[in-house]
Amino acid sequence: MSFRAIFFDIDGTLLGRDKRMPPSTLHALKKARENGVLLFVATGRVTPMTYFLRDYFDFDGFAAMTGQYCFDKNGKVLHTLAIDPEDIRLLMQLQKEEPFPCLIAEGRECFAATPAKQIEDHFLRHNLPSPRLRYIACRLSRSVSAYGIRPGNLFAAYFAAEACTYHTCCRLLL
Repeated sequence: MSFRAIFFDIDGTLLGRDKRMPPSTLHALKKARENGVLLFVATGRVTPMTYFLRDYFDFDGFAAMTGQYCFDKNGKVLHTLAIDPEDIRLLMQLQKEEPFPCLIAEGRECFAATPAKQIEDHFLRHNLPSPRLRYIACRLSRSVSAYGIRPGNLFAAYFAAEACTYHTCCRLLL
């Protein structure tokens, strides 16, 4: 059986527990490339949390945010699946009423909806700078684009679930 492409997760697959790529993994990637196999990263991580992999290996492309934002090694966008702007309005309304840690991903960048130590700590664990903070919950009377979010271009919203109250989590699911 010959393979034309292989997709790899990051944590525990490309990277070991020490958050580094083992030499054996790098060797296997090089061998696959020599055999004409296209090599991609497939991850639930937001896009900025994938960029460091370019320092290890020249992957052919990335499927970030669980496939919501896919791009090739040159940055050309291959696929997007944005969140409905009305869902973002609801999220920001909930954020205004009962703030909770929330990371918003928009294509190639991400930002925090409110200050949150959990988000800062998460990025720190991956040796990455904390995302910018955008105070969008306080401007709910405006449209989504007024928040600095381009409608149809918002791809993921991540929550620190342990920080949300039961009430907020249930409302998010409705």
